[in-house]
Amino acid sequence: MYPLIAFAGGGTGDLEPKAFVHPPTWAARFSEIGFVVMSRQVLDSPLGGVDTAALGKAEWMQIDSWRPASVGGTVFNSGD
Repeated sequence: MYPLIAFAGGGTGDLEPKAFVHPPTWAARFSEIGFVVMSRQVLDSPLGGVDTAALGKAEWMQIDSWRPASVGGTVFNSGD
């Protein structure tokens, strides 16, 4: 498990996907205590455009099942 943080905008309902937003300036405080604050650019990147070598068979089975379109959709999935 990795200490990752992302920020999302408000949506119209609890079950609807939320759009990732740029981290606020105060989010840098999380980095000071060991968290990785993920940028909107990284979160919105297509999964096929990043290094996925560290993913194991179980992760790929889940990805194949719920087919997230982006890095953010993979890391912060709502399918569970």
